[in-house]
Amino acid sequence: MSPSLHMNQTCTVITVDSTVLTSKNCDEVKTIDVAELNESVQHVSHESHENEEETKLRCITCASLSDCGTWFAACTKDKRLYQWRTVSWTLSSVRILNRAASSVKFTPTAQGIVVADKTGDAYLFSVQNNTENGQLLLGHLSMLLDVIISSCENFIVTCDRDEKIRVSRFPNAYNIQSYCLGHEEFVSRIEFFPGDGNILVSGSGDGSVRFWDYLEGKQIGIIHCDSDVKMKSCQESNGEADDNCGSKEPLAVRHFSAKESSKGVNILAVTLATFSGCILYSISGNITAVHSVLLNVLALDVEPWDILLTENRELWCLASVERHPVSVYMYNDKTSEFLPDGQSVDRKSEFLANSFNSKWDLFKSAPPPVIEPVMHKRRFDDLQEYKERKRQRLADKLL
Repeated sequence: MSPSLHMNQTCTVITVDSTVLTSKNCDEVKTIDVAELNESVQHVSHESHENEEETKLRCITCASLSDCGTWFAACTKDKRLYQWRTVSWTLSSVRILNRAASSVKFTPTAQGIVVADKTGDAYLFSVQNNTENGQLLLGHLSMLLDVIISSCENFIVTCDRDEKIRVSRFPNAYNIQSYCLGHEEFVSRIEFFPGDGNILVSGSGDGSVRFWDYLEGKQIGIIHCDSDVKMKSCQESNGEADDNCGSKEPLAVRHFSAKESSKGVNILAVTLATFSGCILYSISGNITAVHSVLLNVLALDVEPWDILLTENRELWCLASVERHPVSVYMYNDKTSEFLPDGQSVDRKSEFLANSFNSKWDLFKSAPPPVIEPVMHKRRFDDLQEYKERKRQRLADKLL
């Protein structure tokens, strides 16, 4: 998994390979190596289906920070769920998963951890009773890619490789509320709309970000991010050959982050696969319709690993830039642009970014961001084969 960024008002966490980098209240960055954790911790489930001697790799595949900032969870390649209490960063539990995880999220009240896996199942683990095994919540017929729980904790939303977004009751997820259908490729990410938890935002391999009245399963807005990038690339290249401009395949949405600013303007930041930049939109609307305006395209040196918008309108970018993997950009109201480090960026944020950048040696071996080829469905043109057989039959009759 590519490095990931997690943040709330008191805690900032970055995961890279098997390492967790964390800072509480802008204090000194603490480094935790999952591969070296002592598994004699008190709360460990030993119901492993593998030989423990053969599972030495602890590469983190997905992670989550609770809304309250008290808990942090990470799933690793060897099918384990690690849970930390962030106050002292003590390891609370290590539990064995049935399958490799693709997404992990805390419930809004931080009473449970929901783990979605690559076989299409989602399990609920207790935070407090951390010796209990997970309870099966729901299952898809395809790989789950993301999961979120509504702030009221009445609904759980899951998305998969087969273009489906499913809204189920929580925790009785066998009661399905609705389906949000319309994407033409895998749904890579889902979030709730900032300022209105009744609206769902989704990103897909078809290059679009869509907005939904998720309780009704109704699409209320769409942004063709792929088209915006290709159009801007063509304009900047003045008609000359350009990788993004000439590409027929859609650029898949990898990540997006949305936040409501202090002046009531919703900002959406989107990154696309193979695109070295970040697209920024202004979002407005309600449960009836959502509208977007393209603010600008922030050019970066490389395709970012992860992005995150904060409450004070800072854009954090995590990318494979030598000795500078963490960059912070501040939103400028006059120009509607994000200005880079050193230009109006909060001093605490600048100090924190520099602290993480001092750990460059941990980042330099991290793999580049990539979307697995298995995510894209193969397209078969059976019509051409049929026409060829028909032509051959007609030719044989004439003979």
